[in-house]
Amino acid sequence: MRRGQRAIVVVAATLILAGFAAAAQAPTPSTANPFHWKGTLAAGQTVELRGIQGDMNIEGVAGNEVEVTANKSGEGADEVRIEVVPHTGGVTICAVYPGDSGSRNGCEAGGSWHSHNEHNRARVDFTVRMPSNTKLDAQNVNGSIEAKDLGSEAHATSVNGRVHVETSSWAEAKSVNGAVNVRMGKADWPDELRIESVNGRIRLELPADLNADVTFQTLNGNVESDFPFTVGAGNHITGRPGTHLTGKIGNGGRQLELKTVNGSIELRKRGI
Repeated sequence: MRRGQRAIVVVAATLILAGFAAAAQAPTPSTANPFHWKGTLAAGQTVELRGIQGDMNIEGVAGNEVEVTANKSGEGADEVRIEVVPHTGGVTICAVYPGDSGSRNGCEAGGSWHSHNEHNRARVDFTVRMPSNTKLDAQNVNGSIEAKDLGSEAHATSVNGRVHVETSSWAEAKSVNGAVNVRMGKADWPDELRIESVNGRIRLELPADLNADVTFQTLNGNVESDFPFTVGAGNHITGRPGTHLTGKIGNGGRQLELKTVNGSIELRKRGI
């Protein structure tokens, strides 16, 4: 083979390999129903899950494989596609609905997620099995989030739906219209941790050796705690509606805020 021909072959091979590398990072869209996807993640990476209508059921498992199943149903289900975006931080999985005129719907890693939906009534129910040593970041609009047997930090948010998270690490959870129930194995979150709802009760279970500065706030509901705490000045009486209560549990330290408008708040010792 001549030198010029060898150069052409090398360049062509380089372009082919570059194409494979780009494809590995590009979104993987699919309208299959049900949708199935498997991949591998390293410890400490993140599974990001994004939904508009439908429930999310997530389970932590042994190993390094993440498995996703999405079941679409209802009017317009064939117009909804599932996109998978692998990236250096982990993987992002989105239910992408058809956009209205002028809107841009897509699936991107991190906080950038665009999915406007006004007319499509389809729902997408996710079932996810993820390595217990990876992180979870789940965002939903109309539907519940149920996550159990996790082994790392988790963030779960729904607009209209219940949020339930169980992890041997720590978790942040929020809902606008729905109850929030969180069970943590550790209280080593950085800085401030917020567990919030607007229309829904809050229940949080933490280890018995908790040290934190805690704020409870509810307009229509009661506050109950298994942890003895020192109450700060200027607080309303605990147990009455309209409670705003700050106190120190143990030696204090990390900030913990439990806040709802319509609902009671329970802070429980794990295992009781």
